[in-house]
Amino acid sequence: MAPSELPELELFRTALLTCCKVCGGREERDKRFLICSHSECFYKYYHISCLTKKQIASDVQMGSQRWYCPSCLCLCDTDDDKIILCDCWDQGYHLYCLSPPKRKVPKEYWDCDPCKKRSEKERRILMLHRND
Repeated sequence: MAPSELPELELFRTALLTCCKVCGGREERDKRFLICSHSECFYKYYHISCLTKKQIASDVQMGSQRWYCPSCLCLCDTDDDKIILCDCWDQGYHLYCLSPPKRKVPKEYWDCDPCKKRSEKERRILMLHRND
């Protein structure tokens, strides 16, 4: 069956009530979710367009029938002594999985890139409202 002949997939009912961990947006027809398979993942939903190619299909996940988000993949993996936790969401990442990679765990407050982007977006919105 050609892709144009496939029936249009409906949005997941549960996804309509959830948001992308990276951008905070909802699932739409042109912004589909990739859902983390880890049973205890708090942030299961990610827009495919919000992830890098490496996050979507890393060497670790190739050939697997399940997909794990970047945080769960790091927490389920090895090298526990090289994991850094985001102080905003308690997401875990290996130091070497970050872009750019870090050499050591920072002693001060640290936020992951998605949290930094969300905070920056919130700051811009507040500034716009203050200027009105």
